[in-house]
Amino acid sequence: MRVPYGDFNCLVLPDDAKEKQNDYVMLADIWPTGWHTTQLAQVEAGDSVVIYGAGPVGLMAAYSATLKSASKVMVVDRHPDRLAKAEEVGAIAIDDSQSPPVDQVMELTTGLGADRGCECVATRRTTRRGTTRRGTSIRT
Repeated sequence: MRVPYGDFNCLVLPDDAKEKQNDYVMLADIWPTGWHTTQLAQVEAGDSVVIYGAGPVGLMAAYSATLKSASKVMVVDRHPDRLAKAEEVGAIAIDDSQSPPVDQVMELTTGLGADRGCECVATRRTTRRGTTRRGTSIRT
């Protein structure tokens, strides 16, 4: 197997790594992907952020936005269990099966809309709703 930049990206884990392997898995994939979505969206302190998708990556994006001191983090999904997890990380859950998510975001932001958007679903259904560009909001 070829691993590009393997000598650069691989880290030696401490002796107790076996006991904490579940924690290290989060650092190896899901956490950095969620963090990176907030980096691409240029989330900064005070921003309102809407995140489409409350799966593992979306939840890590919501948590990352919270760590970056976003003023309001809203997560859009339709699965009650995932929306409950979003609330656990401090986000506002938006159930898109109840009403259009844009309407809910506009209401939560007093008509301003979100400052930043993170798309964490990557399905045709999501991307056809609007366009995303670095540093811009998602519009439908």
